[in-house]
Amino acid sequence: MIKVIEIPEKGRGVIACNHINAGQVIAEDPIFEIPNDYNYPPEIDNMRMSWNETHDVIALGITNLLNHSPNSNVTIFDDFKNRTKSVIAKRDIEEGEELTINYECDLWFDVV
Repeated sequence: MIKVIEIPEKGRGVIACNHINAGQVIAEDPIFEIPNDYNYPPEIDNMRMSWNETHDVIALGITNLLNHSPNSNVTIFDDFKNRTKSVIAKRDIEEGEELTINYECDLWFDVV
């Protein structure tokens, strides 16, 4: 359904290998919980995502390979019971289209 490729001027990214319907679950990534006050090494600091009031997480799957777009085509759903982050299509996504999320934070890079 998806594959990871090199995207010019962005680095790695995720694209659709076929049509994806709005509302379709694309991936369910397990998470690794880390206390909010943990001193992350710089190499992984930008991979952490919010989880709850005491912990951040690193998703172990494609979630951390999704590039930012203010007009994103996927959203992330936190499933606290199953301890996963699910990638869900916000709208129909065409074959070859990059999957993007809105990081919803202060960006540390220029948007391409």
